[in-house]
Amino acid sequence: MQYPIVEQIQQRLGRINDHVTGAARLRKWSCATGDAQLQELLDALVQQEHIRLAESIVEFRQWWTPERVTQLKTGLTQPDADAGD
Repeated sequence: MQYPIVEQIQQRLGRINDHVTGAARLRKWSCATGDAQLQELLDALVQQEHIRLAESIVEFRQWWTPERVTQLKTGLTQPDADAGD
């Protein structure tokens, strides 16, 4: 049984999570380093991740329309045509 809409949701939310995780790891690395130059670079990368995160959230909100909600609900509530196989 496949649910393409669920796979699409997972991919899009996965991108958002990747930016959250990336920013957290970079911030942790930045706090742990004693190298001021490296810390500056890492802090800049954290800011880039925050920008990408915000963009990914906007993209998801634009994509996640009422029609897609209906598509998800319909796909999850209809009997599986392959269930008898």
